[in-house]
Amino acid sequence: MRPTRLRWRRFAIGLLAVLALYAGFVLRQRERTSRMPTPDMVLLLPADADPSDPLVQVWRDAAAETGTQLRVQRASDFLQPLRTQRRPVAVVMPDSVHRRASPALVSGLQDYVRSGGSLLLTFDAAALSPRGTYDTQNAPLSALVGVEFAMYDRLGTRSTARGAISGTPAAMQALGIPPGKYVEGPRGAELSTYSYGRVNYPHYVTRGRYDGTVLLRAEADGSVIAGVHDAGAGRVMFVNLPVGYLRTRSDGALLHGVLTYFNDEVARLPRLLPTPNGVGGMVLNWHMDSNASYAALAVIEQHTRLLQGGPFSVHITAGPDTYKPGDHTGVGVDTDPRAAAWIARFMREGHAIGSHGGWIHNLFGTGVNDHNEAEFSKYLDLNFASLQRATGRPIVEYSAPNGNQPQWVTDWLDRHGVLGYYFTGDTGMAPTHTYRDGHRSDRRTWAFPITTYGAAGSFEEAMEAGIPLPTIRTWLHGVADFTAAHRSVRLMYFHPPGVLLYLEPMQEMVDYARSLGPERFRWYTMSELARFLNRREAVRWSLTAGERDTEVLDANGDLAQMTWTLPKSRYARPVVTSGNATVVDDRATWLVRSAPGRALRLRLTHVAPPTTP
Repeated sequence: MRPTRLRWRRFAIGLLAVLALYAGFVLRQRERTSRMPTPDMVLLLPADADPSDPLVQVWRDAAAETGTQLRVQRASDFLQPLRTQRRPVAVVMPDSVHRRASPALVSGLQDYVRSGGSLLLTFDAAALSPRGTYDTQNAPLSALVGVEFAMYDRLGTRSTARGAISGTPAAMQALGIPPGKYVEGPRGAELSTYSYGRVNYPHYVTRGRYDGTVLLRAEADGSVIAGVHDAGAGRVMFVNLPVGYLRTRSDGALLHGVLTYFNDEVARLPRLLPTPNGVGGMVLNWHMDSNASYAALAVIEQHTRLLQGGPFSVHITAGPDTYKPGDHTGVGVDTDPRAAAWIARFMREGHAIGSHGGWIHNLFGTGVNDHNEAEFSKYLDLNFASLQRATGRPIVEYSAPNGNQPQWVTDWLDRHGVLGYYFTGDTGMAPTHTYRDGHRSDRRTWAFPITTYGAAGSFEEAMEAGIPLPTIRTWLHGVADFTAAHRSVRLMYFHPPGVLLYLEPMQEMVDYARSLGPERFRWYTMSELARFLNRREAVRWSLTAGERDTEVLDANGDLAQMTWTLPKSRYARPVVTSGNATVVDDRATWLVRSAPGRALRLRLTHVAPPTTP
């Protein structure tokens, strides 16, 4: 063989060996990367689920409003057997949607969690066989959850129950439930709601010792209602309530609280906060519905500093009458000179003026219904026109007299550019897009649910219920602390005559809120916060897995005042690689506050290598 040919053969063999080594390296890197979880959360749906179904959409809306990353994934894709199929950090199994589970899905979820994944299982998710029956002694995922439930074969109709739900105040607040939405009962803090007080919720009866952290229990039978359980290298959060269904029936505080807790404490993922610069606070909504407000306002001005607080949202029923045409007991914006003086005063102090119903408070509040738009829309026209003349500005805030707001009124507000309205459903929640009677109620407007003390929504109702001043004082301070700690917003409302019943506690709360400092607490108006939330809705952000235990957070849009929270238990101090943002050390989390700009990129490094689901 010629020397030249021999040299070429040796060169070719050497080159092939190098290529083989390189290919092995690439394959190992691909295998390692493919085994790393995608840094996000998925809403796991069966093949036949419609993503536009309200019972699915409530979860997607809740994710957008709480600032969590949640993408839809079909169960068949989740079970993809290819090694290159990445699995997410966290999986959500929604109630009322994913009730049936095949043996393959049950096995896949068990493997996923035990190898390091995080699972949120709500109520009847995966409780039935593919045929839609209870085929076993308990739900197929009972062992993974850590407690037996859905024991229809043994208990029959007694496998479900209704009853009061309780926990510790600390657990309630960890789940995003503010003081007043829970009140102290005989067995701890009980979930409550406006007008009805203690609520009896449907749940499965559970059996066995729960080896996990219990957050909520059923008072009557001790069943586990919410808890977190370790399973292998992963964790399961079990919520034994139909939180998705409840959301479609104007009771959404639990869904939002559960999703936020799962994201922050179990999955430990970033979240886009729902407040400017991540500063929590309150909306204080004043309702002026009759000329009795004038004497009360004089007392407030003389004896307190409430008018200098805020800014607040002051809503007015503008007509000259209150109960019926011609009674001359209304605020009289067009006819009473006191109205013009007070509106000017409110505006000088920076308060926002809104519409409280339509022209004649009691007539509109008791008379408006689902079928009389043609007759009653004129009262809205009159009220808005009067206030726009008085202020020289568009009126973009609204509150319904007696909380009575048929769907056509919500549609009217949307057409007329109203940004926010107070809402007597979804009590205890942050501003939200509402669901009523199973369907999304508003399109662009924001509902501001009231924060109550148990069944009492106003100070008049609190006094009628015999709630003492010290209890109201503690509640008011507690709500201020809650909003500051959660970097969220809640609304309270009052009538000027009614606040006189608890004037001292209210002034003390305003002073206390000021003492928390502008980095922890702010007063917001409905319209100010709604404008921010509209900008926030348009922001697009994502997480992608990087190299060597890193992730990349990319955000685009109008990013001024947008703030992300990232748990220190997962991430080292974030690094801004593009755009302009400030990183703040906030005890257990990092806060990333964006400066004005259109794009932001962060490099996130894990404090420990993530477990591979």
